[in-house]
Amino acid sequence: MARRRSHSTGPPCTSSRSGPGGSGSAISTSRRALDSARRTWRRVRGRNRGNQPSPDPSRLAHGAVTPAPQTGWVACGPVKGRRSQGGCMRSVSDLGVRLSGVAVGILLQALAGCSDPNSPGTGAIEVTVTTVGAERHPNGYSVGLDGGAGQLVAVNGSVTVTGLKAGDHTVVLGDIAPCTLNGSNPRNVSVVAGSTTQVAFALSCSSAVSVAGVWDWTERISPPGGYTCSDTGSYAFAQVGPSFTGTSDQVGSCSGFGNVIDNTRSDPLSSGLVFTGDSLRFKVVACVYRGVVSGDPPSSINGVVSCDTLNRPQGTWQAHPGGPPATVTVSPDSLRKLVGDSGQLTVALRDAAGSRVFRRPISWSSGNPTVATVDLTGMVKAVGAGKTGITASAGGASGTGKVGVELGGIFRITSLTGGTDLDPTGYVLAAGGVARRVGVNTTGDLPRLFAGTYSVGLSDVASNCTVSGDDPRMLAVTEGGTTTSTFQVTCVHTTKLALSSYGSIGVIYADGSNLVTLAAGSAPSWSPDESRIAFSCAGSGGAYDICTVSPDGTALVRVTSEQSPGFIDAAWKPDGSQIAAGSRRGGSLELYVMNPDGSGAMPITRNVGYRGRPAWSPDGTKIAFDCQVDAGNDDICVINADGTRFARLTSDPAADAAAAWKPDGSQIAFATSRYGAFEIVLMSSEGGGVARINGGTPGLDPAWSRDGAKIAFSREDGGCDPDNGCYDSYDVYVMNADGSALVQLSSAGDDHEPDWRP
Repeated sequence: MARRRSHSTGPPCTSSRSGPGGSGSAISTSRRALDSARRTWRRVRGRNRGNQPSPDPSRLAHGAVTPAPQTGWVACGPVKGRRSQGGCMRSVSDLGVRLSGVAVGILLQALAGCSDPNSPGTGAIEVTVTTVGAERHPNGYSVGLDGGAGQLVAVNGSVTVTGLKAGDHTVVLGDIAPCTLNGSNPRNVSVVAGSTTQVAFALSCSSAVSVAGVWDWTERISPPGGYTCSDTGSYAFAQVGPSFTGTSDQVGSCSGFGNVIDNTRSDPLSSGLVFTGDSLRFKVVACVYRGVVSGDPPSSINGVVSCDTLNRPQGTWQAHPGGPPATVTVSPDSLRKLVGDSGQLTVALRDAAGSRVFRRPISWSSGNPTVATVDLTGMVKAVGAGKTGITASAGGASGTGKVGVELGGIFRITSLTGGTDLDPTGYVLAAGGVARRVGVNTTGDLPRLFAGTYSVGLSDVASNCTVSGDDPRMLAVTEGGTTTSTFQVTCVHTTKLALSSYGSIGVIYADGSNLVTLAAGSAPSWSPDESRIAFSCAGSGGAYDICTVSPDGTALVRVTSEQSPGFIDAAWKPDGSQIAAGSRRGGSLELYVMNPDGSGAMPITRNVGYRGRPAWSPDGTKIAFDCQVDAGNDDICVINADGTRFARLTSDPAADAAAAWKPDGSQIAFATSRYGAFEIVLMSSEGGGVARINGGTPGLDPAWSRDGAKIAFSREDGGCDPDNGCYDSYDVYVMNADGSALVQLSSAGDDHEPDWRP
């Protein structure tokens, strides 16, 4: 029976009211509600912009699925493509948004500006749904009008569509699985202007067919012009009412364009639903499967599959209830383990046709638990020496893998090292994939090896050391036995440099190998007899002291020990009788000389602008150093070791620093910025005659080799990258005195102030 409604001049509208299981809300037309609706619409619209990516070809069978948008109706004026004989409806999905019932209600007012449900010359349709029986659809049904988008209606509820032009319309009720509809569907309905036409749907629901359990399946998916996928596997369905979820395990491959892609995988199964007529639908990642269940009880499912890829491939699939497997294969078929080790076994189940099947209960057992045990997952634990079988059983079929457990053998290797400059880092001893580091003149074991013959080698040997005899050598070990062998190593004197690195001093070979950190400090200076290295070390009260240490890092001695200001920048006199260093002991920074034990410290400069970095002349009569005779101008100065005859060697407006005497006393190398960035240059030991090296060699901290043939120095190698920003990096380089044969010696990133061993 039609109910009359008032008329107004507003556009067509929709409204809804719900019975049991439905929902509804009042619609506010306040300014706050309108603003809220606009903000909500903009946010959601922004989240739904953009194109969906195309799946990778290897995911043709099971890839990612974009769920279908939730739909609803928003009243509007005429909209192209969604006409309903004078009125029109537009689904929320057309707007590209997903909103709650309240937001949809607000949008009805904010976007459509609804006022009166039936304008002159229009009418309405009210659809009422009643449902009886078991397993009603939990989400309700979908009501569609004249081929338009559907609107959700509760299992016992109603929805009203207003603003419809008088005449015939078509109403359809969808998503009714697993229920049966009494009467026709769709239905033709006549609308009378100014009235509401009633349409009633009655449904009876019964228990859906059960597909719960394991189903073995095959599929073939062949997209036009693309890949073809052939797979076999098992589904495990868990069903509640008409809905089910589960898992999918499979093996197979996709081939095309000359490629074969492995399609072995395990995926979740979702959105499963059993419909009236024993049809079903579910999703496995990117693929939608539809099928018809046959038999009572169900004995087969046959259907089609569509995958949501760029080419939308199509295929067919068949499934039958999973029975006991015909064969069980244990992999690997044999394990060889040492006592205490573990190993994982797996199984492959196959049916009578040889196809892989999954999801069957598997039990594991050991033939001799005193040799090896196995847990519920197939993890084997080696317990004692011997052999046994590990059996996996499933549904009456079984398979066995062999396990052999052994006691481990041992190689006991001794390294005897003689000569000078013994390898500071020791060696690496290796055999059969087992390796360990051993020191010089020590004995080390390589344990837990299977009985057999191995190649045993001593590696990471310093460049100045050689191994006598075969290296590697072939040695045999027996089960539970110990094999001994000795490697003889001889080392010879080699060239080394001391340097500063990350707040410590260290020693490195001249070929860049074997960098060894000795102690915390900076500015190392090697004693003429090679036995000690002097350097700046942290003192008490924030001061610095002069310390010495052996080249192997032992016998650290604090030469000076006083409160601030302390001493910095030690330099050893060529005959070893004195150490030069800077100190503010008298107030200003001055140059001092002292005995190697720190006694007898005396200043030899006074108010000449001493700035540090003392460097003795080869004959020990003079000391060059950094100075500032003119305020702000860094230069190189020189003074006799007794404090007489001060002289300024450079006076360029640019910065000059870090003098280093050539061993024959003829030249001084130093760093200067007079050509731009700091570079290493040469000048006469009397000053003057400044010459660039090889057209310009960037660097700092020059140091001559003891034979005068090479110059070591540090260089700034900073840079910038997106992750770390800009950074400074200092490394040590070595070149010939003419700038040729440039070699990077270190790469730690903060290496500087090199000094050659005598």
